[in-house]
Amino acid sequence: MATTPRINNGIDRSLSMLMAELAFLPEMAALWANESEHNRLNYSLEWDDLMGRLVGLKEAYQAGELSSVQHERFEQVLAKLAHVIPLLRQMNLYFPPIALLA
Repeated sequence: MATTPRINNGIDRSLSMLMAELAFLPEMAALWANESEHNRLNYSLEWDDLMGRLVGLKEAYQAGELSSVQHERFEQVLAKLAHVIPLLRQMNLYFPPIALLA
């Protein structure tokens, strides 16, 4: 039985949050060295939550639960994430295994 893509506000919200944070990441990376340890830890925890959302999106993607628009936005998120991997390494932030990006 084919799975019908579902329009889900949770999916849309996760996609929007990821796009916004990936757009902000270069600015945060530029400020990173001057941030307090508390702020860096807080940001790292928030980033980990976003990466958890990304894993959930990948599962929804693989299950065919994304609409065509959501599918396109998900691919944009993956492309932007691949582009900022050097910043994530510089900031020592978690990023999912490369297999997730494929």
